[in-house]
Amino acid sequence: MKLVIFDLDDTLLNSKEVVSERNKQAILKCSQKGMKIGYITVRSPRKMKTFLQGLPCDCIANYNGAIIYADNKLIKENVIKYENAINYINKVTEIAPGIGICAYFEPYCYKNNTIISYITQEILEYNLYSIPQHNFQRIRLFFNEYENIDFSKYITNEMQYQKSNDMATITNKHADKGIALESLIHYLGIKKEETISFGDNLADIPMLKASGIGVAMGNAVSQVKDIADYITVSNDEDGVAKYIETYLL
Repeated sequence: MKLVIFDLDDTLLNSKEVVSERNKQAILKCSQKGMKIGYITVRSPRKMKTFLQGLPCDCIANYNGAIIYADNKLIKENVIKYENAINYINKVTEIAPGIGICAYFEPYCYKNNTIISYITQEILEYNLYSIPQHNFQRIRLFFNEYENIDFSKYITNEMQYQKSNDMATITNKHADKGIALESLIHYLGIKKEETISFGDNLADIPMLKASGIGVAMGNAVSQVKDIADYITVSNDEDGVAKYIETYLL
């Protein structure tokens, strides 16, 4: 294998949101054998850094592939255009004035008329409309009393809308883990058959399908297990390390 890719939550991270020492050592050994190590996650770059200390990292895709890095540089963006994001936020707040909104544009986050710097955690003295134009990696809506309104009606053709019980996430329709992996494979000049990925949830299915080998965690949802080439033990049993030690080292 030339490229090993991990989802973070409930895959590489255990239920305490920690990378176990056994998993860490297994990944380090893969890197020492010349395999490239990557991570494709819904997490932001800032949050990822807290989990990956001491681990090799050749490539990363954040926000499920909205931004993709390799060799310490940005190689691909699948983002929401500034004008479309502003129009969408305006429409939502017009319909639902009390809704919670978080709009992410690295390294900042807009939270209902407040801009917060991810780098310093400071609140900046301007609003969303007075700063230079920028694209957005993700918009999140927190419904409060507006859960019965269908806000998906107002997205543009470039967006996708995913709703859970009390919130919705809006991203570019190409912010997809499978597309992210394909971008990395193309950039690195390797073959699909030379890649392996580990995941547990529905968002990981395109990534596992885009890999030469897709490994489902023992705690994965049934749909992921159904399409996986291999099922390892759970994230709390070092499922990543167990597979690596058995088949890659």
